[in-house]
Amino acid sequence: MSKGHQRTVEGEISTETEDDGHHVHSHDINSSYEGNWILTDTLKAGDLVEVTPLKGDQLFIVKCKLVYLGSGDGYEKANS
Repeated sequence: MSKGHQRTVEGEISTETEDDGHHVHSHDINSSYEGNWILTDTLKAGDLVEVTPLKGDQLFIVKCKLVYLGSGDGYEKANS
């Protein structure tokens, strides 16, 4: 199995065809799906994240991964 977090998903896809001016009919498209996704873009050691501490600093909300888009004068200095 691939390394990552596995999630079971299910849902409904609904849409309808559009009249393109040449065809005079349209119909609905409805389809159910279910399956498993393996998310492999997980956090790695050394990643910078935004966190909010909760309840006695033992529980944290990880909000997002931070990405430095500068020209070599931010993230590198913070980690040296």
